[in-house]
Amino acid sequence: MLLSDTRFALATQDCRLAWQNLRPAPKVTIDFGDGKKLQRTLKGSTVIYLCRPDGSVIHALPGIYTPEDFLAEWPQAMQHLNDTDAAWSRWHGSAEMAAVVRPMTASKAIMQGPLLRALGESSPASPSLDMSRYPVTRTEVAANLGLPPAASGSDIVAADSRRYREVAIPKAHEWLARSSRPPSVESCTLPLFKEVLGVPIDDPWLGLKDDDLPGTR
Repeated sequence: MLLSDTRFALATQDCRLAWQNLRPAPKVTIDFGDGKKLQRTLKGSTVIYLCRPDGSVIHALPGIYTPEDFLAEWPQAMQHLNDTDAAWSRWHGSAEMAAVVRPMTASKAIMQGPLLRALGESSPASPSLDMSRYPVTRTEVAANLGLPPAASGSDIVAADSRRYREVAIPKAHEWLARSSRPPSVESCTLPLFKEVLGVPIDDPWLGLKDDDLPGTR
């Protein structure tokens, strides 16, 4: 949705784009027994980085974004590409704000929620920013986003993108502001996935092994 958009291509035409797959996303297959199978991925997510030629991170956008939301963030980040370390640190400190506490990952929840409900999974004991961890229906996801029950997939992705801007990007600013100079991608990846997106990529089981799913082993 974002990477194939011509506006994204124009905005990043002076950048060298690279893609790194950190690990395969877990897949769950439902076999209906009549030759029909339904496959869904779990725990997938992404972070977009703007880096200097030496690989140090100027800004990070955790999550998924529509072209409109991406273009609202990218030009300002590009303005700080050649900042001194001190100016870069001040920018993240001044951009830091109290993140709105709202569940994200609504588009993932649409795919994963019915599967978790069918498996008898319960909601996490403690509140989570990751809506896809809850056994929610599509109607419940739409209601959480303030959308009508029959909201389209595009509307839900757009609302999800706005949530990432409200919640994930301020948290990324907060984390980057702790550094005195732009960090490496390697040092950013684990905390941004775990602390901001709630994806424990350092766990071989991605947090799924200890989930109590009735009827599974």
